[in-house]
Amino acid sequence: EEVQRLKDWITNRFAWLDLQFSNLSHYSLDVTLGNDTTICSGNSVQLFAGDYDSYEWNTNETTASVYATQSGSYAVTVSDKFNCTGNAAVNINVTPAPDASVQTLLFIDAAVQFASVDTAGSTSTWYFGNGDSSTLHNPFYNYYPDYGYFLVTHILTDSLGCSSTDT
Repeated sequence: EEVQRLKDWITNRFAWLDLQFSNLSHYSLDVTLGNDTTICSGNSVQLFAGDYDSYEWNTNETTASVYATQSGSYAVTVSDKFNCTGNAAVNINVTPAPDASVQTLLFIDAAVQFASVDTAGSTSTWYFGNGDSSTLHNPFYNYYPDYGYFLVTHILTDSLGCSSTDT
């Protein structure tokens, strides 16, 4: 009879523990991927879901973090060792770099009028190949008295920090 009472006590304690652990599965884990983000074309942003036991991304990856390189919604479901789960999602927008293409509009002796194709909401930096530079969008530059061939480089950077270069 004493052994039976001990068995019943152990059985009841395990039943109580099972109930406690089953209640844990109703708790949602607090998961965040940060704010919606815009990145430049050709770049990536790391999305980290936290330290959990399993991960299921809508990109079919099963790791703690993914690198977003394309526009879209990135979502993850995580779970811990007690089968508690949590969800998070973030939107990533990929914006194209501005067009830094150089147009030469006018030559007058050793003076050149340069122009950029795309200047809206951006900043220009021109390197004239002889050590001089300008931050005007469409600079007029006089090479006199230095005649010759010069490698001109134009860097165009938009308001998000995305940039492109043309020489």
